[in-house]
Amino acid sequence: STYASSEIVSSFCDCIECRGGHLRADLAILEIVDEQGNVLPSGKTGEVVITPMRITGMPLIRFRTGDISFMTNDPCKCGRFTPRLGPILGRKAQMLKIRGTTLYPQALFAVLDSAPEVLEYYIVATGHGLSDQIEVFVALKEPHSSLEPISERLNARCRLTVPVTEVPINEARSRIFSVSRKPVRFIDRREKSKLNL
Repeated sequence: STYASSEIVSSFCDCIECRGGHLRADLAILEIVDEQGNVLPSGKTGEVVITPMRITGMPLIRFRTGDISFMTNDPCKCGRFTPRLGPILGRKAQMLKIRGTTLYPQALFAVLDSAPEVLEYYIVATGHGLSDQIEVFVALKEPHSSLEPISERLNARCRLTVPVTEVPINEARSRIFSVSRKPVRFIDRREKSKLNL
């Protein structure tokens, strides 16, 4: 896999060992930071911050991407010794706090993407105050099949009981592709005042 953005003009790429994204050290400086911008040690999860070293037209210093990941410094089996970026766990603005559990939509996506009975899906987040609520909407390959296996897999992954509702395939696709050419599977209807954007 790869990780890149137009602002950093470079990318992190997995090697054949698939143990994180490598980046040449002369292209960018990678940091993982907490909410206050303090650098976190290797293995700790936080926001990805990058200082590109080869940009001249629009130099960026400690560019906060809004992506959540972690960095590892141990040598890779491929022979490289440079720090590696782990998988992107989610977007900072999409972090969910549900009954004391923090998670990102990607955790739900991973379950639903691998569910053989699901054709399409989207997630709606609502909430105010200190807790969020989510509901998963799925279009099934076999309409009106049991939703219990999907609920059980979501519960096993997230340790939460997540409501799952079946919707027709045309309704699911109209929601997913209503605002962009890219599929939008996370619909955020939470009060914006409580989000740390």
